[in-house]
Amino acid sequence: MCGIGGMYSFKKNQICKNKLSKIGHAIAHRGPDEFGVFSFENVGLVHRRLSILDLSLSGKQPMKDSSGRYIITFNGEIYNFKELKKELLKKGVSFKSKTDTEVLLELYVIYGKKMLKKLNGMFAFAIFDKITNELFIARDRIGIKPLYWTFQNNIFYFSSEPKGIFSAGVSREFNSKVSAELLLCKYISGTQTVYKDIYRLLPGHCMKISLKKNISISRWWDLPKIISKNRSNQIKNPFKWFRKTLISSTKYRTISDVPVGVMLSGGLDSSSIAYALSQIDLSNKLNSFNVAFKDKKYDESLLAKEVSE
Repeated sequence: MCGIGGMYSFKKNQICKNKLSKIGHAIAHRGPDEFGVFSFENVGLVHRRLSILDLSLSGKQPMKDSSGRYIITFNGEIYNFKELKKELLKKGVSFKSKTDTEVLLELYVIYGKKMLKKLNGMFAFAIFDKITNELFIARDRIGIKPLYWTFQNNIFYFSSEPKGIFSAGVSREFNSKVSAELLLCKYISGTQTVYKDIYRLLPGHCMKISLKKNISISRWWDLPKIISKNRSNQIKNPFKWFRKTLISSTKYRTISDVPVGVMLSGGLDSSSIAYALSQIDLSNKLNSFNVAFKDKKYDESLLAKEVSE
């Protein structure tokens, strides 16, 4: 888990670096390893890093591409970055780090928005183009990584959490329009949140912010369309397919420069993941963890221990 945030002013003035610093401090718990800030004319980007890949300073964010034109702040993991890196190397791209962040950035340099469909991962990121003065923001297919935004007083703010936006001086006023939905469902659907004028970028969506076109939002991934296209592609052996997909998916999530562990609840989901991990050749011994409860009605530690053993 990392944290990102930033500002885009629709007036060609300098961004307040004090506000950027406050955004970074507000989401410090999301990335305790490093704090990075980038500012250029009317744009500022913030990053809080939790180091997983390339623990060196080469992985520090916000990160610039080789030309210095594009700058990225990224939260998430691109699981197929090694395959994508090979593709970029064939195109003559050189790399200075071993991170998925740099691969993601160089993909955008070559393909622009179209690169989103190449990604296998969870992500929320912002890329700024110094030449066109455009800010591009995208969120993963099903919204694993969060992204909130608002537009107030000619400034666009975004952050991994609303508190990052509030730290820049934006009001915490309650959104009375959603009170009924909140009380009935204990959740707010769509783009709105419990805070007035604070919005979430929906899963599978991206947005572009520019001085000329202002704020535009579009959908880059549509699950119903994907399902409709694949109705004719029936799986001949569902059990074999599921087992292969589960192990492959789990293996992708073990790509790390730090030890890998599994949180075992004792239930079907985490036990299945533990099984999949046992089928993968890991360089380090796999550690499992469980939270036990004194109340036997809620405690699953014995089941978790049995799976672990």
